[in-house]
Amino acid sequence: MKQLAYVLEKIFGVIFLVFAAGLVVCSFHGGSGFEHNVLWYISRIIVILFFTGAVYCALNSPKCITGKEGYRNIVSIFVISLCVHLLVVWVVGAYTEQVSDFGFAFAFSEKSFPLAEAPDQYRIMSNWAIYPLYLKFIQELFGYGDLTGVICNAVLCAFSSALIYVLCYMGLNNENIGYLAALIYTFWPSHLLYSVVLSPEFVNIFLTLLFLLLIETVIRKYKEKTACIMICLSAVVLSLSGFFKRTDKIILVALSIMLVLFVIKTACLQSLKKGIIGGGGKVCKKLLVLLFICIYLLSNKLIFAGLDYAYGEAVNRDPTMHFIYVGLNPQTYGTWNKESGGIYTQNVQNCDYDYKKASKLTLEQLKEEIKEKKYLTPVYFERKFEVAWENNGETYWVNETISDASPILKKPNWFYAVNTLTQNFWMMICIFVCMEAAFLLFRSDSRRMFSCLFLFGFACLMFLSEVQERYKCVMYPIISILAADGIVHFVGVLNLIFCKGKQYICSVSEVFK
Repeated sequence: MKQLAYVLEKIFGVIFLVFAAGLVVCSFHGGSGFEHNVLWYISRIIVILFFTGAVYCALNSPKCITGKEGYRNIVSIFVISLCVHLLVVWVVGAYTEQVSDFGFAFAFSEKSFPLAEAPDQYRIMSNWAIYPLYLKFIQELFGYGDLTGVICNAVLCAFSSALIYVLCYMGLNNENIGYLAALIYTFWPSHLLYSVVLSPEFVNIFLTLLFLLLIETVIRKYKEKTACIMICLSAVVLSLSGFFKRTDKIILVALSIMLVLFVIKTACLQSLKKGIIGGGGKVCKKLLVLLFICIYLLSNKLIFAGLDYAYGEAVNRDPTMHFIYVGLNPQTYGTWNKESGGIYTQNVQNCDYDYKKASKLTLEQLKEEIKEKKYLTPVYFERKFEVAWENNGETYWVNETISDASPILKKPNWFYAVNTLTQNFWMMICIFVCMEAAFLLFRSDSRRMFSCLFLFGFACLMFLSEVQERYKCVMYPIISILAADGIVHFVGVLNLIFCKGKQYICSVSEVFK
């Protein structure tokens, strides 16, 4: 049984290494379209200097933290990240006008009853329904205006950077990785710019990292009462995160795979009674898993019930078929367009808001199109992969929102220069993620494997559903952690080579003395 688990881990390791190598090739291809002008060379120098500094941190950062020193490090990361993001708000955010879905969300957040006055789109696409409520809540606290939401994005990003650091230190027992991952996430160029857009991804990122921290706390410091409270709280947080971006299902699948591998490794289901989590106690660990599932499902039901009340009608529980139809349409390789984007909404309205019937009808239409046009070929999915992962182009939406009143950023000149910088940064990130995948093929552990499963699960989801370059920003924290881990492993190999080389030179010099 243990051998089976080992084989399964290696098979997944190979798959993830191929995926990471694809990211590298795709990112280089995406960067090849930029003109090699002065700005191109300057941006490349900036990126190389940044990662040189990251390697320096990996070599020179302190190895452990204790007591007040640890809290000071967490606070310092939060402050640095907040200052950087507020600087972006000052330069860019003060001169933006929210457009598209972001503009709609802001417009309805200013209503007395946001969902009750929203169009059918929010009732049908319930994945966006809760975000205007969030915007309204923070505006009632801190003042009305789109700048309030932008500043809150900056605060959430700062908290997320601090959570990344704590997660790496607690989960991977390596402060260096925490420093680097927080540094990479904080200074990710396109993500910094994208934070001036009112989008639910930032709330999802914060809640996802908070969930992982709660689970890690249970694993490391198991106490019966604390574990039950943390499990319940983590289930609520994960459920809530899924209403800002549907990554909660991917996390559940990844955790389930890790649980199955654990059971296979222990070669006995009875081992679950001894503890998945560790430590003793009267509370059976299987009951904690069952408690988590029950609270998660109950939270989903309660949140949907609240949305029904706020809207005045039953909102859609599962708009998945919309994203699958858009993601597998033959017209634009899975990206949204008016023809494919409106099919599901039209079917819902024609079926008198019978969502299950509309999903079934949409699925039948999709099957008919696939059968008729025969477009689902490897080339089609290769193109979808390029659309999703080739460029790091979230700056497109920032360029769309910038007002002509901005004294610094004049459209469209700044867009191409900044996009070149973001693409070079993305290429370096992909290289270090690929290095991490190569290291994990030979030496893995449960937490690193979970990170890979989470990222790879998201990639698989994008193969089937709608793709946009900006969608992958919810994976930036995980990608930052994998890249930082790759840097630290790479530095370790360099140190090993240097030490061996030094020993060899010394031995040779002894011979000739």
